[in-house]
Amino acid sequence: MRQPYRSIFENNIDAVLTFDLKGRFQYINPATEQIMGYTSDELIGKPFLSHIVPERQAYTIARFSKVMEGKAVQYETAMYTKSKDIVELHVTIIPIMVNGTVAGIHCIGKDITEKKHFEEKLNEMAFHDYLTKLPNQHYFHQYLQKLIDSSKRENAAFALFFLDLDRFKSVNDAFGHDFGDLLLVETANRLAMHLPVSARVFRYGGDELIIILEGAGEEEAGQAVQQVLMYSKSRLC
Repeated sequence: MRQPYRSIFENNIDAVLTFDLKGRFQYINPATEQIMGYTSDELIGKPFLSHIVPERQAYTIARFSKVMEGKAVQYETAMYTKSKDIVELHVTIIPIMVNGTVAGIHCIGKDITEKKHFEEKLNEMAFHDYLTKLPNQHYFHQYLQKLIDSSKRENAAFALFFLDLDRFKSVNDAFGHDFGDLLLVETANRLAMHLPVSARVFRYGGDELIIILEGAGEEEAGQAVQQVLMYSKSRLC
């Protein structure tokens, strides 16, 4: 690497790497060593693909193939560190052109793990009820629409049940909202235990719950209703 540009690579806070055409490490900067947990000597000459998490490898190979056509590509992937932690990365790969031919590949990897975790937390908050952890009303409407569209295409049946708790306001008034919250959580837990694995339970609002049973015919739907009625007669708390 030419001396005038060396400091740009070596002092960059992001991972900066160079690969040969077979995807083997040719150069890594100190930030790469810090992120991956490997020294330069442990990586140089070895393929990078084994460090990518298995479910992202096919996509990563496809992006790598694009850059072999002489095009710069940006994408997101995830890799294992030496300690087997997973790091989420935003990657820019740039072809190294020599006399009009791709001779190697530069790569810049930005660690976006914290950003991804934050996005996942926001998504969890947006689509799940904070108290019961059940999918919420917003999630329900999206899920139901997808299910309706799918059932039209595939002529598949599903059952939908609406459930609310009798005299729930009286429970809150008599014992307080903390006790009412415990009752809702226990109800959600009981439903998860007693309903078929194909069932999805949503907290629609207040003491209103919705159950969707995918692929359910009339008999299976009836059995699910009987299960709910049976355990609802037992003590919840």
